[in-house]
Amino acid sequence: MAWFVLEMRYVDEDARQRARSRHLEYLRGLAADGRLVAAGPWVGSDGSLTVYEVPTVAEAQALLAADPYVTDGVTEVLSLREWKPVVRREA
Repeated sequence: MAWFVLEMRYVDEDARQRARSRHLEYLRGLAADGRLVAAGPWVGSDGSLTVYEVPTVAEAQALLAADPYVTDGVTEVLSLREWKPVVRREA
């Protein structure tokens, strides 16, 4: 499996508040089935970081496209890139 790092910027705060519960439910589902490593907002900022663990960039793009923050126009995608960590904390 590959890791894909997504960086987004919030563009509509009102839409964000309306979509937030559906967005979090969606992300929790991805985490439960192993496709989401971590996600959350930058502290004191207007954006977020998400890390997917999926086989291809096409699958990462599909997960992103189905996110309520994307479908409801809450965010602008700044980047979606494959990341290859070479040093990780031991479990």
